Amino acid sequence: MRIKGIIFVLGMMAGVATEAETTAGGSVPSENLFLPYGLYVHYGPMTMAADGGAGNSGGTSAQRFVSVVPDVRQWVQVAKDAGMAYVVLTVKHEGGFCLWDSPDYPQDVGSATGQKDIVRLFLTACRAAGLKAGVHYSIPDAYNEGQALYKGPVGVPYFTVIKKHITELHTKYKEIDIQLFDVAGRLSKAQKDELTAVIRKFNPRCTILGLSDESLGFRYEARSVNAGWAWKPGAKLTPAEQLQKDFAKFRSEGKSFLLNVGPDAQGRIPDEQIAVLTRLKELVDAEISPEAAQAAREGTEGTMVGIGVELDKAPGGLTIKRVMENSPADKAGLKDGQTITAINGAATRTMNLPDAIMLIRGPAGTEVELTISEAGGGSRKVRIQRDTVVVSGVRAKMLDSKVGLLTVNQVNKETAGKVRGALEIFTDMKAVGVILDLRNNQGGWYLGVRQIAGMMMGDSVPLWLLRETGKTQATVVQGEGAKIWTGPLVVLVNGKTGGGAELLAAGLQSSGRAKLMGQTTAGTAMLSSQTDPAGGGAGITAIGDFFTVADQKIYGVGIKPDMALEAGLTAEEALRKAIDILKTK
Repeated sequence: MRIKGIIFVLGMMAGVATEAETTAGGSVPSENLFLPYGLYVHYGPMTMAADGGAGNSGGTSAQRFVSVVPDVRQWVQVAKDAGMAYVVLTVKHEGGFCLWDSPDYPQDVGSATGQKDIVRLFLTACRAAGLKAGVHYSIPDAYNEGQALYKGPVGVPYFTVIKKHITELHTKYKEIDIQLFDVAGRLSKAQKDELTAVIRKFNPRCTILGLSDESLGFRYEARSVNAGWAWKPGAKLTPAEQLQKDFAKFRSEGKSFLLNVGPDAQGRIPDEQIAVLTRLKELVDAEISPEAAQAAREGTEGTMVGIGVELDKAPGGLTIKRVMENSPADKAGLKDGQTITAINGAATRTMNLPDAIMLIRGPAGTEVELTISEAGGGSRKVRIQRDTVVVSGVRAKMLDSKVGLLTVNQVNKETAGKVRGALEIFTDMKAVGVILDLRNNQGGWYLGVRQIAGMMMGDSVPLWLLRETGKTQATVVQGEGAKIWTGPLVVLVNGKTGGGAELLAAGLQSSGRAKLMGQTTAGTAMLSSQTDPAGGGAGITAIGDFFTVADQKIYGVGIKPDMALEAGLTAEEALRKAIDILKTK
């Protein structure tokens, strides 16, 4: 089981779906913004302290600690086996001891041994396992302040040390995905802003926890497998059944569950703690449907298992909207516009779209039988073997009018790169304008949506507002990355443009960057969270609403185009009108 975090912009329409869109047609996950399950590792000189407490930065505990090389690969493997998506290590806890070599700072592994760099070992292990890596930095510090203080301001001398440490971490270790500050409420706003600026300068994609609410969607709750945080011999363990209840509660609240373990004096997570994690995994697996998780995950990953078609509901059954290139359906000779009247002998006339998709889906190597209605009358049966299909989601073409046509059917983890390549080609070919076709697109990967917006607007233009459940202050969301296309832009939308696609359209319209043509969008964009075990299932919970920058709610309303087009227009007629608009700009 690999539990991943997903933030969804729910945008499912009954009329259009791919095989990957059975539960969350417009699923829009962000890369770091919501990782629902992580391993918290409290390790340092406090590990050697008899009471399992904060530990002293010097003395016997530190001397014993520096003689041990921790088994960081075991920590990371334990996290991966438990289905976690990230690991956070206490690189400086309340004793003030640093797990990296900090120049001119005597309380660190470098000064103590001249050899070990536990932070580097940890980050390397996380990267090798494909997990996100976070670091915990404690503001209470017994070494620098004489005692671990939980209240009161941080003076200039100690803050200078803090800033030095944070600068070192984010210049030396660019692999840090998450920076967690503990008891950061002691810092003034100016001090928090200084630390944020340092991290943003050297590691702009790092998610910052504890300094502000800027980390959209990432709220966490921490619990510990063992009593206390650091390892203590014979400590009482928290039952997996209790942790399962905590996990379910935090998931329903849209929070990440950061579950702590304490490696022992040999630098390994003890077997009894691993047993609790294993049991928790079994409990979580048992409560969630594998089919739901698989359906929600596919599509955002850029691959799916099926035959490779996009379907639309039609009076006589199901219409094939698009046959994906080199897919099993393509190799079997299926064509766009054909009607499927039966799946494995079951008539599709009254079948709803999600049920039809689930019948077409199945394990790779198995077969599905489709009955295809022929244009001249009659029908034929086609048996197609299911396989893994690469979902491009992007088609680019330079039209004779020197207008670039960029069709984006969905946004998965490969889409932004393909869009970038297309825009660069359009720029090199001196296109007079670009038509971005988002019709029937119900969303995709959240970060990908923001990256595409950045390619057309840059990273400083407000796109939309997000109001998360339980928060009064709206978050202003901006694009990601540098602007690539600077020329004229027209966006085609329709009543089946939803989820992340309508957010992209809203941002391009409200900024004045593009004209929208077509019909009012679906109005299905809603922020939801999901836990996604790769071998398990999924639970989806609404955690926020999207608004335009003019503070107009999108869900249930949609985005009204600047220029309405009749719904009955053919694709070619709509394109001609879009080209006319571009050439008059």
